[in-house]
Amino acid sequence: MITKHRLLRLRLFFFFFSCPWFVCGGYGQGNTLDSIWGAKDDSVKVQRLNTFGRDIMDTDPKTALSVFTKSIETSERIGYFKGAGQAWISIGYIYAQKGSYREAIGCYNRSILEWKKLNLNSQVTKCLNTIGTIYDFLGRRDSAMTMYMQSVQLLKNTEDHGSLGSTYNYIGTLHSNNGDYNKAVVYQ
Repeated sequence: MITKHRLLRLRLFFFFFSCPWFVCGGYGQGNTLDSIWGAKDDSVKVQRLNTFGRDIMDTDPKTALSVFTKSIETSERIGYFKGAGQAWISIGYIYAQKGSYREAIGCYNRSILEWKKLNLNSQVTKCLNTIGTIYDFLGRRDSAMTMYMQSVQLLKNTEDHGSLGSTYNYIGTLHSNNGDYNKAVVYQ
């Protein structure tokens, strides 16, 4: 049987690795941390920082946090919102893995602000669903439902049927966790 904590970790894992920016990192030769620190402040540097941080975040989260912080600082300085959004998601993931859920939610909310600047609702809804999953794990089911419904509202008039289906699945799981199986069946 999968415990609630294990289920949360799995959902965070799938969310994190479903993000398109994770797969296309920009990690190449000469990407030692020293070479990245010394690089010119541009979007390539931010991508290199984010990729380096993701590579070490499970083994050295403390260093990864400082790398992502540098990425955010650089992103803000050059107006590269995508880089900041990615870094905030990664920091949120680290905090969630440590069980620091309040901090994780704060990071996902900061990421949402960056994605909204770019009008990237697909990334906004992924963050909303992740926050909803954390709230569900914490037993704050009303807050979880609020997050999922915000996600549904953003997705309703789009062609992103896959994300809408995933969100409905989250809602069904929430109803199931509440013991309301008749409602759960409607969404799953």
